[in-house]
Amino acid sequence: MLESALERGPDAFESFVEEPRRGGWWGRLATSSGTYFVKGRKLRDRRRQFASLLLPRGLEGEWRQLLWFLNNGLATAAPVALLEYRWLGMLQLSVLITGWVPNSRTFAEAMTAAEPEARNELLQKAGDYLGTLYCKGVLHRQPHAMNLLLVDRGPSVGEEVLTVDLKHAWISDVLDDDDFLWWLEQSAYWLRPPKLDWTDPVAADSFYRAAVRGAAPALSDPARIDAYVDRLIQRGGRVEKRHRQNWQPADTPS
Repeated sequence: MLESALERGPDAFESFVEEPRRGGWWGRLATSSGTYFVKGRKLRDRRRQFASLLLPRGLEGEWRQLLWFLNNGLATAAPVALLEYRWLGMLQLSVLITGWVPNSRTFAEAMTAAEPEARNELLQKAGDYLGTLYCKGVLHRQPHAMNLLLVDRGPSVGEEVLTVDLKHAWISDVLDDDDFLWWLEQSAYWLRPPKLDWTDPVAADSFYRAAVRGAAPALSDPARIDAYVDRLIQRGGRVEKRHRQNWQPADTPS
């Protein structure tokens, strides 16, 4: 059923977005068996196609991340299938299918609709969730407002945060305080205006402090982390996008 729908192309989707520059696309697909989120990626680079004979390429890494999340008790979209289209054994196109998360809205949608006071509560919820992920050995390298979902679990539980687009999830058992500080700075880049005004010290404090509380069991120097957060709030979110290997914390002695 799913493969026959995919063969029909974009017309089979309720919504469809294409990224020609990156060779990717994604959309919402409704069938008689259920509703799914489907994303595809073409490998147009010949070197990567050759490499796919020996190494994971395409969306296989994200598929593995999904399984890791579920095996470690972390909620995310349910993995359904990974389809690969190859020519002479070389990967040409990979398609990842996950279950559509019902009763959910993106963090971007929630922030846009919320009043200022409710926004701070949402920021605390997101910060606490992402900090808790750190305790599990996970840093989401692109925690922007479309990669976080708020899922309504009913009146007794309320809304639960979960993350999607797991190709950006960094999973490691050797994360340290500097990794966490790098991630805090990058959060100000990815959760930037208009979704979040980091020049508002109350909003920044809501997110940062909640993230620190969530990650506290895995942090080795809480006093240093708190001092660093004070500095981030004073800077008002003025940060640059930086890869971890090219970044040093501002409190590193010169």
